[in-house]
Amino acid sequence: MVWAYAADGSLSAWSGVSANVRYFINSPVYVGAPALVSPANGEALAGGSAAFDWDPVEGAVDYRLIVSTSYRILDTAKYKINVSVGSGDITEYEDTGYPASGTQYYWWVWAYNADGNLSAWSEVSLNGGTSALQART
Repeated sequence: MVWAYAADGSLSAWSGVSANVRYFINSPVYVGAPALVSPANGEALAGGSAAFDWDPVEGAVDYRLIVSTSYRILDTAKYKINVSVGSGDITEYEDTGYPASGTQYYWWVWAYNADGNLSAWSEVSLNGGTSALQART
């Protein structure tokens, strides 16, 4: 916004300025959302480990994986892991410590580009759901 000043130091009326207000948006460069590959939604896993796999995203230099016992992504108290999986072409991560208790887990992946901008949540979150897996014997 710009105000005009007269020689005596008085400034223009606010209404004149607000009527001529302009704005702009500085949009970050985003990367695409990763597509989750495995484990499949609702898959029952045997053993105490889970191998997570997702499709690579063009322009991604890092990925973040979150596994939770809650479908609510913001419920950080329920996170099992919240990990940066590394840089480059890494599109898989193996995690251990899943007891054979029938517990349901939810997982999400984000991609980051070189500028640190992140993608939208993985495809299942974009569709209003989550990808669930169940640990069992």
